[in-house]
Amino acid sequence: MEKGYEKTYNWVRSLLKDCDFSDSSRRLGLTLLSENVIPINFLGRTYNITKEGIELIQQKTAWTVDVEIEFILKSILGYYVLSEANTEPLYDYCSLGNFSNGVFRESSSWLSGLNRAFSDTFGNNHEKFKKIIDPFGMVYREENKDGKYVWDYDLFPKMPIKLVFYEGDE
Repeated sequence: MEKGYEKTYNWVRSLLKDCDFSDSSRRLGLTLLSENVIPINFLGRTYNITKEGIELIQQKTAWTVDVEIEFILKSILGYYVLSEANTEPLYDYCSLGNFSNGVFRESSSWLSGLNRAFSDTFGNNHEKFKKIIDPFGMVYREENKDGKYVWDYDLFPKMPIKLVFYEGDE
């Protein structure tokens, strides 16, 4: 039986068949390799988005994910190419919890588990965190005397994020 994440990916693939790659690449600031191929860099990995699907073609930094996460990631990359966005970033940031009433709320078990795993892994050691994220191309921007450390990263073209690490926070 086909899993939900597989259904989602297959649905995204079906939408890519009718996508105007030239228009998408222009609006989203992506490179167009050919009429039917757009490469996207994502956290040290390069994927080719084509009319037939999304494939990992290169890993600058090797990392592994389970099959479900890989399908979800490919769906997100496809959604990005399919989006009708036509704007420039405002560089006005807010916390992840402000984007959704569901999965990103602090009270959600998914985010709570993620926060707990992050805390268990890094504690208040920003240098350990820095060693992990530097290979992905995140740019260290700010340190202040209050134990706040900031990195900038373009998750996708025209989609900047800011990672803020506070020593002592859980």
